[in-house]
Amino acid sequence: MKPTNNSNIEHSPSEPASLRTLRILTVAMTIVMIFGFILIVSLLSIAIQKNIAQKQKLNPIQIAITENEFLSSITYSSDYTILLISGDDNIQSLRILSNKTGKILSNTLVSDLLSMDSEK
Repeated sequence: MKPTNNSNIEHSPSEPASLRTLRILTVAMTIVMIFGFILIVSLLSIAIQKNIAQKQKLNPIQIAITENEFLSSITYSSDYTILLISGDDNIQSLRILSNKTGKILSNTLVSDLLSMDSEK
């Protein structure tokens, strides 16, 4: 007579208690790590969105450029916006704007900056 599959299960050695405990703890730790990862990613995304929403960006429409001036370059930093403006007569000037107030902090000719640098 052939033994049934149930008899094989009955005669198989049982798992030691320490191995069973280790397996349960591993599953529990995996679940905790998954939930922790999801929580950290969620909190980071909320903080980043809140930080982006709070920053007041300088509106490009507020930048006043006359008809005979052309915007050659624009550079953004956290506190300032720097514009390189070229005129009809190929005179370039650097205009520094405050991102917080929108006011013009400096309007300097590039040729003046170069002459000051060459004097040093």
